[in-house]
Amino acid sequence: MNKKYFVFAFIFVCLTLTLSWVAREYARRNEDLSSSGTATFDRTKSKLSYLGHIRINSAEGGEINLYRREGLWRFKEAKDYFANHGQLNNLFEMFNSSIIISATTADEKGLKKHGLDDANGVLLQSYSLDNTLLEQIIIGNKTKQNTCYARIPEKMDVYYQISNCLLFSANAGDWLPYPLLALPHHLIKSIKTLDFVASHEEINDKIIESVSIRHIILALSSLDYQGIIYKDEMPDEKEIPIETRPVEVEMANGLLYLLNIHKIADEYWVEIQLKTGKVTRKSVLQFIEKNQQYFDKWLFKLDDYDGRLLFEL
Repeated sequence: MNKKYFVFAFIFVCLTLTLSWVAREYARRNEDLSSSGTATFDRTKSKLSYLGHIRINSAEGGEINLYRREGLWRFKEAKDYFANHGQLNNLFEMFNSSIIISATTADEKGLKKHGLDDANGVLLQSYSLDNTLLEQIIIGNKTKQNTCYARIPEKMDVYYQISNCLLFSANAGDWLPYPLLALPHHLIKSIKTLDFVASHEEINDKIIESVSIRHIILALSSLDYQGIIYKDEMPDEKEIPIETRPVEVEMANGLLYLLNIHKIADEYWVEIQLKTGKVTRKSVLQFIEKNQQYFDKWLFKLDDYDGRLLFEL
């Protein structure tokens, strides 16, 4: 008899727990489906000033880790170099302004159609300064109305349509700031190398008639780079032949850009220092103090054409 009551009691407890779980899931789903108008990144938005780490993962296996150090955002995948300000602004704008437009009950077919299954989508994770996970959201396909489909990883039964969204890349090259240098030719006072000197007047007089001057000015006006390493990762000259050529560019305000162009095997890498000329404005000293940090620790791989042009100048 006692055994019979025990079985009944066990069944009753199981039914109670099951009904309780069903009720909670029903309430959760109703809450998820009625979330229209709420902030997509609610916890991130409320703690933007305490944000310390953002991870971006693509379905293809790419990963970007942005982190804040001394008030500036860097990323691990590019030797802890500084992240592109434009990309960061777009990301923070999305965190701050994106809202959930609608919520829909999901199935496997719907998730795949909207790029939200395991083989698609971009996972965004935000962490506070103490490395507490604030939010993780998968962003899928973009619509013609410039909205995106999204879902929370642990919830496979609901997906959302969100506003003010962008599909962020998990490719390191897309997060590097470009260009490396942008020196307008009309502000250049002189260019000097071991075998070449050009004054401001010569630069402006010959920019039309001289192809080489024109190409040099064009390179310096928007000097791009294709890779980055720490200076102490530069190979040993005993193992790989290294040739170095200095290029000095003086600006009208007295700021000097000292470029050491290193030819390492068949690649061209540049090392950059900011210095002051003989006549320098106070603003130049402030500029150097603020911007030397962007060059101190790194070498930058130049495009073959620009690298050869500056090396052979």
